[in-house]
Amino acid sequence: MNQLEGLREKLIEGERTYTFVAIGLIFVIGLAYILFFQFGIAAQMKRRQQVLADLAVARNELLKMRKVQEEALAGLQKQVDQAQKQLVEVAQSFLTEAQAAKILDRLYQYASESGTVIQNLEALPRGEEAKPTVYDVRSFRLQAQGTMPQLTDFVMRFKEAKQEAVQVSNVNIVQEEQGLYALTMDITLYTSPYARGKGISSGAKAGENLQQLYRSLNAAWDAENWQQAIQLLTQILTYDPEAAQARERLYAAHVNYGFALLKKGNTQEAAVQFSLALAVKPGGVEALVGLRQANATPAASPETPSQATPQGPVPTANPYLVRPKGWPTDWPWPPRGQ
Repeated sequence: MNQLEGLREKLIEGERTYTFVAIGLIFVIGLAYILFFQFGIAAQMKRRQQVLADLAVARNELLKMRKVQEEALAGLQKQVDQAQKQLVEVAQSFLTEAQAAKILDRLYQYASESGTVIQNLEALPRGEEAKPTVYDVRSFRLQAQGTMPQLTDFVMRFKEAKQEAVQVSNVNIVQEEQGLYALTMDITLYTSPYARGKGISSGAKAGENLQQLYRSLNAAWDAENWQQAIQLLTQILTYDPEAAQARERLYAAHVNYGFALLKKGNTQEAAVQFSLALAVKPGGVEALVGLRQANATPAASPETPSQATPQGPVPTANPYLVRPKGWPTDWPWPPRGQ
């Protein structure tokens, strides 16, 4: 019995030990699970939440960037469309190659109709070796010969000079021999492959050119630089052949230049200027008087009173005639015809 009691106590003590061991194992396993969850699953879940949050932020930023990019592309496309529209509009101010060739052909037509002889029409060298892709600038130098009325008629026929894409410069007329004069002028044509040939604007640029020419003319007139004034007026008349005031001033410029030369004793050159004045205004009293004075023998300038104060009707006042420097104040100006 005693042995049974001792065995029983041992069993009870062993069960208690196993129980404590089991409880200890459960505690250790639970603690391990807690630690594993805390440092494993929980950390991973936290990182996952952070990744999801970062992904959401990145997605929003991507959507914003995509929206900005779409708006930028739309704005860029709008700018491209506007630029293309402006290019097409601006290109209409230029000539097509066919129009440029036609203008050059018309020069020979105008020469034939006016009796002028075109001696040379050559292309001037380009300022740049590379040809522009949007527009091209082609310059030509024209040399023609004829009488003053013929050359004047030729210049008046060249109405294309009014166009915005046609620029005339360096116009000059000089006498070569008795009755014949030489005309030289530079013609610049602006062409573009974008031009459609539906017509060329002749407003803004032509108006600006005329304004600049008139400003230069007024400065030359104030300085009594009659040679420059004559060149500028000839160029003005290529832009506006119907400008009556420019014709009147061209006549007066030749007369003023003639009397200035006559005052210096250059009778031959003065006679040329008076003849040119008569070509502009046939029957001009002042030019006729000046021509008689230039051709008078032995007098060579208006310093002879009998040549300076002829009798006859007083010509219509011309506001552009300038009394030559040194002209006696007691002699009539402008001179009267005989």
